[in-house]
Amino acid sequence: MVMITIGATTMAQNVNGTTAGRNIPHAGNDMNDFVGNSDTLNADTLGWQPKGIEYHEDIPDTTLQHSVYLFRYDPQAVKIKVVDYPSLDPTGVQYLDALDAMNGNYYLSRGVVGQQHLPLYQTFGDALYYRTAPDVNLGYRVRPENLWLVQTKRPYSLLSYASSLEKEHRVLVTHSQNILPRWNAAFNYKLINPDGNYSNSSATNHYIDATTNYYSRDARYQVTAGIIWEKFRIDENGGITADSIFRYRLQSNEEGIPVRYTDKGSVDKNLTAFAKQTFNTVRPVEKYRRHEEIQLIGYDTITVNGQQPADSNQAIRQSSNFKIVPIYDTIVTYDTIAPLRPMVINTGVFGMDVRYDRDKHQFAETTTMRKLSGSIFWTNDAYMDSRWRNPLKLMIGVKPTLMHAFLYNGFHARFFALNPMASVTIDTKIGMVNVAIEKNFADNYYKDGYRFNADLKAYLDTLHRHILRAEVVFQGQDPDLIYYNLASSGQHLGLTNIQKFEVGYRFKEWLDWSVTARHIVNNIWIEDSFTVVQNGGNAWLFQSRLNATLHWSWFHYDMQHLFQYSTDQNQVRVPIFATKNSIYADVKIFKGALRAQFGIDLRYHTAFYADAYNPYTSTFYRQNDFKVGNYIWGDIFINLQVKRASIFFKAGHLNALWEGHPNYYLLPHYPGNNFGFYYGMIWKFFD
Repeated sequence: MVMITIGATTMAQNVNGTTAGRNIPHAGNDMNDFVGNSDTLNADTLGWQPKGIEYHEDIPDTTLQHSVYLFRYDPQAVKIKVVDYPSLDPTGVQYLDALDAMNGNYYLSRGVVGQQHLPLYQTFGDALYYRTAPDVNLGYRVRPENLWLVQTKRPYSLLSYASSLEKEHRVLVTHSQNILPRWNAAFNYKLINPDGNYSNSSATNHYIDATTNYYSRDARYQVTAGIIWEKFRIDENGGITADSIFRYRLQSNEEGIPVRYTDKGSVDKNLTAFAKQTFNTVRPVEKYRRHEEIQLIGYDTITVNGQQPADSNQAIRQSSNFKIVPIYDTIVTYDTIAPLRPMVINTGVFGMDVRYDRDKHQFAETTTMRKLSGSIFWTNDAYMDSRWRNPLKLMIGVKPTLMHAFLYNGFHARFFALNPMASVTIDTKIGMVNVAIEKNFADNYYKDGYRFNADLKAYLDTLHRHILRAEVVFQGQDPDLIYYNLASSGQHLGLTNIQKFEVGYRFKEWLDWSVTARHIVNNIWIEDSFTVVQNGGNAWLFQSRLNATLHWSWFHYDMQHLFQYSTDQNQVRVPIFATKNSIYADVKIFKGALRAQFGIDLRYHTAFYADAYNPYTSTFYRQNDFKVGNYIWGDIFINLQVKRASIFFKAGHLNALWEGHPNYYLLPHYPGNNFGFYYGMIWKFFD
């Protein structure tokens, strides 16, 4: 099976084994891998569910089949997750719009960091995190959790280039090969280089990552290491009153348009290095037993008097001239040995990972954050090849974190945290229940954070086509350091407490529906005067999401719908409705040699007071003057694919051609791209 997406690259996976505390995303993305389930590591950095269009093809890519294996960096991983059928993606369109519609940012074909839309789907209480400020580069940053680690039998490469009629370039280079049969090295490079929407704005963003991983012959020992380097250069002036995009196209009155930082640019330099190793103290169970047997495999006729028999009957009649003798050979056979049932009580797997992050933001002043973190854990989920489910999986561990931050205005913070964590999973044929808890103990600033979550999955059929799920979360999140920096003297900042209740239903890959209720107490934000507000108020946020993939013959229709309601728009601001729809045809022509996709993407969300963006502090702040949304956005596309090469053409924001006064703003004072024509090619090599 091959799975292909248009909205984002998707890899169909055949996952062998299980992983303690795992969150296995069902999709990946060459440009942006923020995909996963609602219980992924951090919904602030990981999106949700399929992005864009998915469909299946019965014929696998036989060249790559069983030759490229991919798996994720996961602090609790003890098994390699195998992808038997790597995707033929990207097919094109998603290469320019790599981000998720429901998580915002989906207008950013130019990829200008800092001019992103706020998430349309607000998430609270998805992980305990330590950071200086909310990450404005969220959709573009690469993290270990986003990377695909590789094992290959033959070298694998991908080259891609995309451009437009404007000055825009996007380059992606990927290469992976095994140095030894179980030792792999991989390399990725990305470049995003667009012009911006203002007279003095553009971006030059570089991404480089290199990874290596090794596992022993019996896979008891595994080690993974890598380094990620990113440099975001953005010439970003924040808005100019004399700019034609305001004076002639939308605004007759420039009052209220910010006029500052007219000659400023920002640079973000991010560095991440990580290493993880696990050792399984339980030896794997032999699944096969070899036998050597001598067996009769046939007969041969030996000539006695120099004659050859015409047939076997003649040989039998004239036995004095011919002799029939049996032929024996040594045959190697294998008996399959059923592994023993997993033992709940065992010496298990020990693991350790360490990670170093350095984030540096330069605008008028410099903000730097250095963080050293990791985890040490043990799990009893030690049976890599067992056919039996371990009915009770345990995991205990501790996560130490050392953070040192220098913010603008001379603010300096340093703290050490030690977070114990534990989880229990009851895994049966009819369902799975997971309960996990984490508590924060720190010496400064971050002191009280906690998280408790319980997940339930019920399988309504043996093939797991119908799944009911439920989740409960209780969490207290410490404020980011930016709030301490801006807080007034004597202001006490407390936890933001979140209670989350969610139920959902999934039918194969065709339908996924969920209803969520979040209770947010003591939310925190920055006002337009750059003062911190945490007034102890509370709000309920109700959300319902529907993702469906419908197809009949060559016709495909994929939809994402989001309904939201906040009981207090001052505490939590969200659009009431958001939707993304992809309608397209998928056909094969020239006797199947050429695959073609052509269709339209339509996106929309209702208007709401979206937060504004300040490039100086690299943060968002509340504003009450300008609503964003209530505007349909349409793209048309064509994808062509021959074997492992594909080419795409896309007309983005098509309706801007006839809109007299469009209101296509990403953020207040940050308009989206006008009409643009994009094209590109992606070529995979497998030698």
